[in-house]
Amino acid sequence: MFLFVSMSSILLIAYLGYSSGRSALRQTIENSLTSIRSARAYQIESYFANTHAQTRTLSQDLMVVEAMRAFRAAAPALTSQNLPPTQLAELRRYYQEIFIPQLAANQRAGPAAAIALSSAG
Repeated sequence: MFLFVSMSSILLIAYLGYSSGRSALRQTIENSLTSIRSARAYQIESYFANTHAQTRTLSQDLMVVEAMRAFRAAAPALTSQNLPPTQLAELRRYYQEIFIPQLAANQRAGPAAAIALSSAG
């Protein structure tokens, strides 16, 4: 009888300790994940706030504004010109050997530029 009472009290204490430890561990993990989530959210918000501030600064820079106006005026002239075959071949080689591999290394999905280049053939 004494052995049964001793074993039952030991099992009860072990269960309570296990339950308490598990609950504390779960709470610690939850708190850790919550703090990681908050830190990541802050990083993302800071990135976009900095990007927005830089964009506003650049949009007010007269040199950038003039460059954009000149680009907008010159862009239609570029689309109406045809490249000589040697320059076109060099341009294709650049995209296939340099640009697209670097782009693919920085993207999770394959670059759409590779599809456009291969279909323009």
